[in-house]
Amino acid sequence: MKNGLLALLFFIGIAADQVAKNWAIKLFQNQELFAVCDVFNISFVMNKGVSFGFLRAGEVYQTYLLILIAVVLCVIVGYWFYKATCYFQKFFYTLILSGAVGNIWDRYAYGAVVDFLDLHYKSYHWPAFNIADVLISLGVIGILLISFRQKSE
Repeated sequence: MKNGLLALLFFIGIAADQVAKNWAIKLFQNQELFAVCDVFNISFVMNKGVSFGFLRAGEVYQTYLLILIAVVLCVIVGYWFYKATCYFQKFFYTLILSGAVGNIWDRYAYGAVVDFLDLHYKSYHWPAFNIADVLISLGVIGILLISFRQKSE
């Protein structure tokens, strides 16, 4: 039963990410920036790189190389998921995998990842991100917290 819930979480994570990205594409691609409040904007960005635009892919083969690397990393995380004995580890690996698949989907469909969430404070801007990035970040933080806890016991 627990693995069924994790499978559901996996698909809900992908769906939520894709629905949000499609919403951003339809509503904001012609408007570069939409201010929501003092610290948050909707900012439509097609990110051809990896984290924060690093390793920006310019050629089609580079895009496919980034997809291949992401798929290999998903296989590794999937193996860790399979080997995990703790339900919370599996939960956090599921978050990572659903976010990664959402970004792979974008890269395949658009040649770039759709980013649209923009946090800032005064002149300091965090690079634009998306729901998939949030899922991956929460998953990594959760795995790190579990590993720190296990090492302290």
